[in-house]
Amino acid sequence: MATTGAIGGAVPSTTAADSLPTETDGDSVSMLVASLSSTAFQETDDENETVRHQNPDTYSEDDGDDELDQWLSSWLTGQLEESAIEISEGQYETANEYIDDEFEDRLGQYVAVAGETDGDESEAYEEAQQDQQNLSDSVAEYEETQDKYEAAREDGDDERARELARELGELSEEIGDLSQSIQSHYDVIAEATGTDLTTAIAAVEATNQSIQTDQEQIREAEFDETTIRITAVESTTVSFTTPLTATGEIETADGTPVADEPIRLNVGNQLLETETDDSGEFEFDYRPISIPAGETDLTVNYLPDSGSPYFGSETSIGIDVEQVEPTLTITSVDPETVAYNDTLGLEAELRAGEQEIDDVPLTVTLGEQDLGVASLNADDLVFDGAGTVPAAVPSGEQNLTVSLPFEARALESVTSETTITVTETETELSVAATQSKTNEDELNVTGDFTAAGSGVEGQSIQIAIDGTSFETVTTEGSGEFETTIAVPEDATGELEVTAVYSGDGTNLASAEATTAVSLPSASSSSSWLWLAGGGVLFVGIIGVGGGLYWYRSQQPAESPPSHRRDESPDIEEPTPSVDSEPAAESGSSLVQPLFSEATDRLDEGDTEGAVQTCYAAVRQSLESELDSAQATGYTYWEFYRLFESETDTSAITDSLRTVTQGYEQATFDVSGVSKHEAETILEHARNLCQKAESVPHN
Repeated sequence: MATTGAIGGAVPSTTAADSLPTETDGDSVSMLVASLSSTAFQETDDENETVRHQNPDTYSEDDGDDELDQWLSSWLTGQLEESAIEISEGQYETANEYIDDEFEDRLGQYVAVAGETDGDESEAYEEAQQDQQNLSDSVAEYEETQDKYEAAREDGDDERARELARELGELSEEIGDLSQSIQSHYDVIAEATGTDLTTAIAAVEATNQSIQTDQEQIREAEFDETTIRITAVESTTVSFTTPLTATGEIETADGTPVADEPIRLNVGNQLLETETDDSGEFEFDYRPISIPAGETDLTVNYLPDSGSPYFGSETSIGIDVEQVEPTLTITSVDPETVAYNDTLGLEAELRAGEQEIDDVPLTVTLGEQDLGVASLNADDLVFDGAGTVPAAVPSGEQNLTVSLPFEARALESVTSETTITVTETETELSVAATQSKTNEDELNVTGDFTAAGSGVEGQSIQIAIDGTSFETVTTEGSGEFETTIAVPEDATGELEVTAVYSGDGTNLASAEATTAVSLPSASSSSSWLWLAGGGVLFVGIIGVGGGLYWYRSQQPAESPPSHRRDESPDIEEPTPSVDSEPAAESGSSLVQPLFSEATDRLDEGDTEGAVQTCYAAVRQSLESELDSAQATGYTYWEFYRLFESETDTSAITDSLRTVTQGYEQATFDVSGVSKHEAETILEHARNLCQKAESVPHN
């Protein structure tokens, strides 16, 4: 008997890709932009986005998105292929590691970079991942079930063995469907990217073929094939009130009747029970409910019990289904007065002629809001879900509607309606506001909205500052909300922040909450100065490369820092250590200590830290030469472009490009920087700082 081999497979290795950032912004790829300062985590223009640990030799600012798109696509494809190979080798846990959370993170990055243009490809990656995880789990379950089956066979427990054999059959069908689906996703990916997925396709097919071969052997060993036939019907024109009455027979492949057996038949979509006589014949009545009206082929499936030695079979009958209009009545509502989040108890009756109809899905609506689908079971409506009153139903008298939502089916659509009263529920609203740590021109506003002791999702909260409405936010799952609001340019002193819930169009009472936030005076504003390394005026670690540190120097009131509000960072700026007091040193006084630190790092073999530190020195030296007050907030390529536009000396700009590229390589390239490269970069950096005083400007 064929089994799926389990041999040693490769464990996913940690590559350069493993160090790529794994968070994405839904509107941009800002989380892929790596930089050292707090402003370097801000969203920048598309030309200046750099993926962490992508080799700068293969990265261009101008076509970076295309390069990143290709890199991520290749990475995702490689993970799918490795996973498929591991599945074929029986290494299911390892297979899932290749397409785990990191795969989802990379896929999110890919979607952000590729945008809508690669929608089909993105969807193919996502569905391939899901199907491949399901395939891995299903094949693992198949092997576990197969072990149990073989144990039952060895113990002589034939009935249990047949039960397990049927489970294996169901799993094999599932595996076959998944394999086919995965290969269709591979086809989409291969066509879109030009990637050769032959190996992955072969691995998936080998896995499926092994399972199907094994299942065929088990089926032959455990079951007798059967044939079911419908031998007579009273009429082929049928309806719910004039049911189909049919006679049939079941026999094995060699003509032996399946005699004197209780049997189950799946007719249309209804499960019927009957029994065969000593010649294998049976009878049944079928009342169509949800199958299409008009001429149709009605499928009849023979479903043996799990322990039966017989294998199922099917046939079909051509019939003409006439529509019947049933009656639907709401017989009870409890309670008749409800409030937000209350559970409705409903009873209804659905009849056609003299026959009561059960096990039918009905939709329930309160006001204009769907409460969900409920199944009619012995007059009780059992909701597929909570069946509770949502906030969006206005208070007051509301229509409660129960409907049979059929269209062109054996039973016509029908509706029943009554009225109930919805009362208003008191609410609680809280709000807090703080000045952003990453941009002093912004306020972080947070709060909670609750009703009946629970958070309410999807409600609109209006945020106002000093009585002026600024933004409307929506509450999340537990009633919480948060937003960032730009501080009015003329704002000073204390601001009053108000959150307002109107309750319009709901059954929730209005609410309001207010808080105050004090803005620092202009004289306390500051700008960042980021330093690298060990003993030079550092305050807090950012944690990039060899250890990046930053320093905030006090500025006079007439020189406030400038931040573009559309570039507010999503990542919090490091907070200075409470026991380290920032020193107000000039830029020029810091350059030499930075170069000393860079040299020490180079001597210690920390080439990346040396390059990062000397770049900090260059920035500190050159920023004062620029006209723009925003220079301190620019990322490294933004700074280079600004300096290039204001400088006529090509030798200077060439050196700055060399240092900038070196900094990028030291920070984002997993291969790092050689000692020779670091020495060259440091030499260019020294020359830049020495010549800064004489740089001519446009």
